[in-house]
Amino acid sequence: MRWHRPGERLASGLVELFVVLGVIGVLLAMVFPAIQRVREAANRTVCQSNMRQIALALHQQHDDRAARSLLGIGWLVTLLPYVEQGTLWTQTQQALLTEPIATYLNPPHAGAARVLPLYTCPTDSRLRGAHVDPDGYPTAFTSYLGVRGGAWGQNQAGFFTHNPLSFAAIQDGLSNTLLMGERPPPDTFLAGRWYSATYDNGWTYLCWRGPDHTMNTYYSAMVYIRASCAGDCSGPFRYGRGRTDNPCDRWHFWSLHPGGANFAFGDGSVRFLSYSAEPIMIALATCNGGEVVSVADYD
Repeated sequence: MRWHRPGERLASGLVELFVVLGVIGVLLAMVFPAIQRVREAANRTVCQSNMRQIALALHQQHDDRAARSLLGIGWLVTLLPYVEQGTLWTQTQQALLTEPIATYLNPPHAGAARVLPLYTCPTDSRLRGAHVDPDGYPTAFTSYLGVRGGAWGQNQAGFFTHNPLSFAAIQDGLSNTLLMGERPPPDTFLAGRWYSATYDNGWTYLCWRGPDHTMNTYYSAMVYIRASCAGDCSGPFRYGRGRTDNPCDRWHFWSLHPGGANFAFGDGSVRFLSYSAEPIMIALATCNGGEVVSVADYD
């Protein structure tokens, strides 16, 4: 019979424990990325569903010949009656009678700090609550901006302009024209308000605010833009990867999804476009450019 020396069984147990912990560590390293991929796939699907509902609401609004923009509020606000937010729309109309200009003030504008999940991509967990903007006002933000046109400063009008186009005027075809896309707000929260349009693309404490509601797909020569109180931005700005901690990335469409972003088209369809689609973004953003592009090559 073999007698174990003191500590011998303990040493054997430690080795076995380390082996088990190592196996668990390997399994966790394999499982976590899979869980993250599944979660991101679910978030992307919800994000696409949100955009599809917004696009449908725009079509309903268009059919009713209702205004897509009003002084002081963004186009997402005018969609409230079409996204089952009739009560908030009534409150907004009453607030506009009291304060038609400074729509970031709450009261009377309760919507300024109201988070609407439909207007946010679930991948961006920051937007689940309101934030205090650089001017000190509680503010809710959106993940989605209307596509205003192709290259800024050129005669390449998009659907969202000061004189909104009818769907019939989009000669390139609704299925070939971008309606809206993703752009996460920067960590400075100087851009991306869904409610107030006051001072949109304007100065606030020497910092350039916006874009909040609409944006071009390309900005070529925007030099010396005060992106934050700590730095400047210089173009060009085009569709591509971005970071929320880079305030300059608010000047182009991008998303927190890997590899690209979701875009809604004029026909109400929603597609995920890879960043390799950058060369055709100007063509997709124009309504009457007459360009021939193949979106299928960039899904």
